[in-house]
Amino acid sequence: DVTGGADQLFNNGTTQGTGAYSSGTLTLTVHAGQTVSAGTTYAFSIEVQNPGTAQAAPTVNIAASGSVAFASAAMTQPGTTVLGVATGGNALYVVEPVFSVLSIEQSTPVAGVSNTITATLQANCDLASGSTVTVTGLTGSQTADTGALTVSTTSGELGTAGVWTQSTGTLVLTSTGTAQATSYEVQFTLTNNAGDQAASTTLSVSGVVEAGTNDATIAGAAMTLAVSTVLGVANGSDPLLTVLPTFDTKAIGQSNPLTSASNTLTITIQTDVDLATAGDVITISGLSNAVGGASLALTDVTGGADQLFNNGTTQGTGAYSSGTLTLTVHAGQTVSAGTTYAFSIEVQNPGTAQAAPTVNIAASGSVAFASAAMTQPGTTVLGVATGGNALYVVEPVFSVLSIEQSTPVAGVSNTITATLQANCDLASGSTVTVTGLTGSQTADTGALTVSTTSGELGTAGVWTQSTGTLVLTSTGTAQATSYEVQFTLTNNAGDQAASTTLSVSGVVEAGTNDATIAGAAMTLAVSTVLGVANGSDPLLTVLPTFDTKAIGQSNPLTSASNTLTITIQTDVDLATAGDVITISGLSNAVGGASLALTDVTGGAD
Repeated sequence: DVTGGADQLFNNGTTQGTGAYSSGTLTLTVHAGQTVSAGTTYAFSIEVQNPGTAQAAPTVNIAASGSVAFASAAMTQPGTTVLGVATGGNALYVVEPVFSVLSIEQSTPVAGVSNTITATLQANCDLASGSTVTVTGLTGSQTADTGALTVSTTSGELGTAGVWTQSTGTLVLTSTGTAQATSYEVQFTLTNNAGDQAASTTLSVSGVVEAGTNDATIAGAAMTLAVSTVLGVANGSDPLLTVLPTFDTKAIGQSNPLTSASNTLTITIQTDVDLATAGDVITISGLSNAVGGASLALTDVTGGADQLFNNGTTQGTGAYSSGTLTLTVHAGQTVSAGTTYAFSIEVQNPGTAQAAPTVNIAASGSVAFASAAMTQPGTTVLGVATGGNALYVVEPVFSVLSIEQSTPVAGVSNTITATLQANCDLASGSTVTVTGLTGSQTADTGALTVSTTSGELGTAGVWTQSTGTLVLTSTGTAQATSYEVQFTLTNNAGDQAASTTLSVSGVVEAGTNDATIAGAAMTLAVSTVLGVANGSDPLLTVLPTFDTKAIGQSNPLTSASNTLTITIQTDVDLATAGDVITISGLSNAVGGASLALTDVTGGAD
């Protein structure tokens, strides 16, 4: 009954308060003793189940028969909105409930972090209190099952907690009563997978609209994805796509492997996730024994990388301490995923040799990147194998350092030949200093003529007589090459022992801080020259002398034949055809223009 006790007026042929129903026709028989009184409004209701498919409102007719006949006539429909459905009050106008808006996105694709999922839902009907909405397919998160996952919904009309099932990625929400005209936002937080994961491909939303005995089902439908880039990750808004933050490129190399030298370290990075929050930090550690100030200037190589960072305050710098470079993302800057950045810093190498350390890179802040070893180029730099590996440091030395002279004869021009080979290239502007060539007669000059292999140690050197020092300037030598240097000095005018302090040192040009090649004793040829033992040793000199110079005769009588016997011994060879010995003062001895020589000793004739 709705109005007037109408339910008791009728029966189904027998039972009062019922009506007979068959094939879309309701038959109401006036019950004994009851009267449908003219002028009285009666209202009653019956409950049916709507068909499973949509339909337009049919024309419903009413008629009466029996003691009085009422011609069939169409019943009026209210045309009212019911459950948010326009004209949904018209009898047996049936619509299929669906979600007309069903989008979903996530706040971050970063693996292992809290991720806010936002679903926007709007049905084509009201969802009466007790109705349920089920989002399915959010698989792969680390959030465990719970009957009360906290949710935030518009006006709380889809509740404040949902039932979460991890294995199927299902969240069930219960309506407190939503309106068809309203788009509802639902937010909840899941913990992303710990590693890389593809986006869910089976995301759908379904529902059950509370309707009493028989509820209406909202069939599952695929949810719409935002398909937008998040933190530089393509489609990063798609639940539950996750990316493990990684430096796809993490390379470091150096310009100079020599002890104590200025060294430009070049760092190249590329991330798979944006670092876009001011205060995010990249840490490069393991720069063992590199010497640098507390703040190091960054020099751009690629991508404007120098302006991305600060040292805590000043853009274009990094903070440095105890082998660790700390780079803080500067306000308004983004280290964009997929973009290669390269920048350099200048440090000074340690004063002793060392193997290349393991250099690590990590990031922290809004996104965490696990520490990972940086790659080294393994290239040859300055002639040093693997010298491009950051902070691989060798001590520069001369691996070949021999010296000899052309003649030990006192007072004559003497060609000095030095053979040099370093264990590294000598960059243009590097110097080589030969010291200890004391005792010559060659005066100081800033341009002593020298001859060097390919001219790579110049054509003139700076000569200092008092210390016997010759300084040569490189135009660029190669580690793999042995270089010969020749120059001429005038020997001491008398006897002189060989130099005993002959050494060679160097300075390798490297910018602010050059590398020093420590002085090392030069190797002597130790060979005989012109009959002088060790005559190849600079600057040993011998004054040419007849150590023995004797003459005697066989007959002192006038006009008699007389054999003169001459005995000589020199301290220096006379080895060149045309060298001449002159014996003068043989007064009044009579002889031909050519005198035969008779050997007495040594095959002298």
